[in-house]
Amino acid sequence: MEASSEGVMSTSRAASQAAGRRHPGRSDPGRANRGRKQGTRTAVSGKWLGGVRSSRGSVSAWRQLRSLVGLPCVFAARFYNYREGSGNERSTTMTIAARVEDYLKQHSVPFELLPHKTTGSTHETAEAAHVSDDHIAKAVMVGDEQGEAMVVIPGDSWLMLDRLNKASGRTFRLDEESELSRLFPDCDPGAVPPVGKAYGVETYLDEALTTLADVYFESGDHRNLVHINGPDFVRLLHGVRLGHFGRPG
Repeated sequence: MEASSEGVMSTSRAASQAAGRRHPGRSDPGRANRGRKQGTRTAVSGKWLGGVRSSRGSVSAWRQLRSLVGLPCVFAARFYNYREGSGNERSTTMTIAARVEDYLKQHSVPFELLPHKTTGSTHETAEAAHVSDDHIAKAVMVGDEQGEAMVVIPGDSWLMLDRLNKASGRTFRLDEESELSRLFPDCDPGAVPPVGKAYGVETYLDEALTTLADVYFESGDHRNLVHINGPDFVRLLHGVRLGHFGRPG
């Protein structure tokens, strides 16, 4: 009888274990509850989404967060880029020149990155990113015997050197892109961000860019635009020379 009883008990334990493998929640209710609590907590904290660990820079993660808490996509992206992003994640999730990102953070400026296909001109970038040319701040590098300077004009404008030289009292000429790598070592050629103060470069700003609600500019490559609000852009360039240096065309 003892042998028979042990056989019944062994069979019962085996059945219970098999059922546990098919339905893990039944064999360990606490485990299933822990998973649900974890998912709820993480949706609020933004570090875990739906109980699944996710990179804070993940686009899908932010879409999921947006659907959970009802935030606009732009706000969610800004929240990541300034509030949550870290230097280690930057290289795998987005592209922005290190000095530009540091400068934005130093001035507590939230920003959004808009990825787009690789482009070769400001007009192409505006079309690829679906923004207006005149809302893109374009950096044009000039120089003379006294040194280099940056002129920031709207993306739909041409630099008027005569106006610049008259306002500055200098004899600027356009700089060749090949000469700029030493000034902007963390940027691709031709993708200079219009934040000269981040690089210690003398800067002139066209007044047409000081009244915009939103401003976009190169992040340091040809595949991303930085989007910030207009007043923050003006604040980043506080103290630079203002004037009318561009002509729409």
